[in-house]
Amino acid sequence: MQNFRINFTNKVRTDRVVIGYTATTRTQDGRQRIIYHGEQDYYRDVVPLIFLESGAAAVEAIGQVIKGIDTDYVLSEVIFAVPQNTAILTVPSFMSFTRYLTDNGYLSRVLTHATAEGQIVDTKFSQELRLG
Repeated sequence: MQNFRINFTNKVRTDRVVIGYTATTRTQDGRQRIIYHGEQDYYRDVVPLIFLESGAAAVEAIGQVIKGIDTDYVLSEVIFAVPQNTAILTVPSFMSFTRYLTDNGYLSRVLTHATAEGQIVDTKFSQELRLG
């Protein structure tokens, strides 16, 4: 198993919201290797606002990455750029992320540990303030 991480970017424009995501892993010599890249444009006059406000757009993108790469890769970290306008776009809650993983049978594709109550997701969620 090889760990990978997903790094999200976003742009909130007057007509649309652009969400980009890149999955990377480390090679044996320590270099970063891109294993998946995607970008989605959501046009603000047609996308249900709750889809962006709830973070569901990012959760769905994470699912696309998980489905699009070999099962040898395990998601260890998700890094979100702080949204430019949190009234329109927000980072998903960790609970909605774990619910999505459970509902779709993806717990084996993320870092977890077992307890008496079941599997606990150990994948890290973080936000970065990016300027520019």
